[in-house]
Amino acid sequence: MKAKAIETQLKVTCRPAVLGQALQVVSRAISSRTTLPILNNILIETTSEGLALTATNLEIGIRKLVPAEVAMEGSTTAPARLLTAPTRALGDAVPCVRRLPIVGGIFEQPQAKTR
Repeated sequence: MKAKAIETQLKVTCRPAVLGQALQVVSRAISSRTTLPILNNILIETTSEGLALTATNLEIGIRKLVPAEVAMEGSTTAPARLLTAPTRALGDAVPCVRRLPIVGGIFEQPQAKTR
């Protein structure tokens, strides 16, 4: 019997600068050298207060809450490097809506469109 992947989306609206600052803080817990690839990820969860970001290197853990409007609840992990760079580029012009595609509980980075 084959397991069927369930596709959902986590959708939140928040200030890019606040999200970027929180990502920088939790990224400090991520080690540059690890034998466990999951430790390069940030856990992203929706809460009643907004968005919770958590990272650990098994010695220390950092959790930061980001005030956000949650439209679609969910949780997933994503590589820190994939989250921090695009958020830094947004600045703080307007609130951003982030949709994170989650398939079977795993974050999948959207593929770049080719011409």
